[in-house]
Amino acid sequence: MAVSFAKKTKPGPAKGTALQLLPVDVKRFIVQKCAQYERAADVVRMVKDEFGLEVATSGVNRYNLDHPSGAKLSPELVKLFYTTRREFEEELTKIPGMVRAKRIERLDGIYHKAVAKGDLKTAVAAMVALRREMENFEVVDDEQQGDEWPAA
Repeated sequence: MAVSFAKKTKPGPAKGTALQLLPVDVKRFIVQKCAQYERAADVVRMVKDEFGLEVATSGVNRYNLDHPSGAKLSPELVKLFYTTRREFEEELTKIPGMVRAKRIERLDGIYHKAVAKGDLKTAVAAMVALRREMENFEVVDDEQQGDEWPAA
C-alpha cells in the first residue's frame, strides 16, 4: 500500500492574480495608508474594518513602494503613492513634534521586534537612536504635581 505525502491545497485564484482581485477603491486605500508609513499589519486591520476584506500582509506590501515587492505598481498607483506621501509629510511638518513622534514610534517597534527575536545588537542600536530622539524632551512626574492640576 502506497502512502502519499502530497499536500492538499485549497482551490483558489491562480498565483499572481491577487493584485487584480481587489477592488480599485481598496487598492487606492492600501496605497494611501502605505504612503502614510502605516505598518502592513495595521493596514490589514484597517482594510478588514473599512471594507470587510481580508488581505495578507504580503498583499499589502505589494502596494508599498518602500517594499521590494511594491515595484510592480501601475503608474496611476505610483503617482497616488508619491502624492499622498508628499501631502502627509507636509502635514506632519505643520504639527510640532509629529515627525519626531512618528520616528519614536518606529524605533520603539524596531526595539521590541529585536528583543523578541533576541537580536541584542539591533535592540541596543534602537535604544541609542531613541535616546537621541528623546534628548530634548522634559520628563514630568505626574505624582509631584499633586493638587496643582485643575479639577475637571
